[in-house]
Amino acid sequence: FEGNLGKKSVKYANLAYFGHMWELYAFWVWIPVFLKESYNLSYPSGDATLFFSIGTFIVFISGALGNAFGGLLADRIGRTKFNIIMLIISGSSSLVIGFFFNNTILALIIAVIWGITVVPDSPQYSVMITELSDQDYIGTSLTVQTSVGFGITLISIRLLPSFVHTVSWSFGFTLLALGPLIGILSLILLRKEPDSTKIGQGKK
Repeated sequence: FEGNLGKKSVKYANLAYFGHMWELYAFWVWIPVFLKESYNLSYPSGDATLFFSIGTFIVFISGALGNAFGGLLADRIGRTKFNIIMLIISGSSSLVIGFFFNNTILALIIAVIWGITVVPDSPQYSVMITELSDQDYIGTSLTVQTSVGFGITLISIRLLPSFVHTVSWSFGFTLLALGPLIGILSLILLRKEPDSTKIGQGKK
């Protein structure tokens, strides 16, 4: 089992997943708060609760739609390529959304784009681990990947409000860009590994 986890390809796939998880759940937890506070700033006399409810619904449903079509696109262009594209877009969204904190409508549009792209790469990491791992250790490898990944989410969820308190919402979500950056670099390195041809039957 240790030899399986020590394989470079498995390490890179796991690192990419951990970067993805650093971003994903912190986004889900804190984007509703961001949108509500953005609305309160832009429209002090408006109904923030109504906007909060509708805006959050739109962001989350867009993520579900992105996930539904993501698998088809990943099969078409290759898992690692697809995930890199998703990480580039979601990571860029985390970097720029804060600059539109004073413009709620534009912030919501970026949040929807972020919501669409932050989710659909998730299943691909599990599939890659299944393809890259020794057959006797697939279950254990997936358990380790998921357990560590969810542990990482607890850290980013907890850190983000403290970071926002320090730098404001204008730069708060930039903390999450660290995850996509790690993910992109890990996937680039993964693509260079000889056994990466196992991914997607060679369509990596």
